[in-house]
Amino acid sequence: MLTPKFLKILQKGTSGNVKLEWCKRVSAFILRVLKEVLMLAVEELPEATEEIKQKMKEEEAKMAAAKKHNEQILAKRVARRAEKRAELEAKMEAEKQEKEAGDKDEEMNAEEEEAEPQSKRPCPPSIFDLNLEPPKRFRGMYGPMRPPPPPEPSIDDLIEDSDDGEELIDYKMDEPELRYRRACEADVDKQFFMRAWCMTWARRKKVKNYLTTELGRSDEGMYMEKLISETIYQNDGAPLRYPVVGMYVWVWSVIDENDAKVVVEMECKEGKRDFNTFYQFTKIYIEKLMGKHLGEYHGKVE
Repeated sequence: MLTPKFLKILQKGTSGNVKLEWCKRVSAFILRVLKEVLMLAVEELPEATEEIKQKMKEEEAKMAAAKKHNEQILAKRVARRAEKRAELEAKMEAEKQEKEAGDKDEEMNAEEEEAEPQSKRPCPPSIFDLNLEPPKRFRGMYGPMRPPPPPEPSIDDLIEDSDDGEELIDYKMDEPELRYRRACEADVDKQFFMRAWCMTWARRKKVKNYLTTELGRSDEGMYMEKLISETIYQNDGAPLRYPVVGMYVWVWSVIDENDAKVVVEMECKEGKRDFNTFYQFTKIYIEKLMGKHLGEYHGKVE
């Protein structure tokens, strides 16, 4: 929500466009949170040389060709599975009808045998020939003496995947160790590589309670958030030997006649195990801080 004071600040911006100034301020605030509050090491992505651009175009073309090839193979496999399913269903239906006809013949033969007069007294059945049903309370219970019946296979289990010798292409782009800036026509365009050398997003509530109750600190707002991160950083002996998380971060603006927004994209390069927790925390954390402190931010805006 724009307060009258914050709106005046945006109107005084160099561009004269309130939406653009808002996007600039939001992107600068996001960078501040990542760099100063969460204490990430930030490096701007460099511009690519013509040689690198040409190489990346070739790699993208190879990647697109592999994707198209895989899509065609998968489409053929889906069609083959559909054909096999239809054949199998018809076969199973014929077997079912044949079995039902056989069961009817057996029932008719049994009825005819019962109708014939018995000349001799029937021999009493042996206990080994009896097939007694277990009591109701024991039904459905299995053990060493009564193993469970095997599960009935589904039609999908019976269908064999045949690729006719065709294989999917698992192509991975040959990218440089550090990527370069990608093309972007947005008015606000920020591209970085960031590393976290300490998990400053973990245990924040516990550390805040320690600072306020044990040490009597009364800092508020962004100052308290930075103090929490610094305490975690010092307590963990950071920077650690290896980065906890390394990632590419792209921040750009989307402005139209009715709306303006800032998009943040992150792609993990190092530390995939901890990246998910970092991403989920950061998404909520930045939105929370923006709601409270964006209007108070008077830092450098480019």
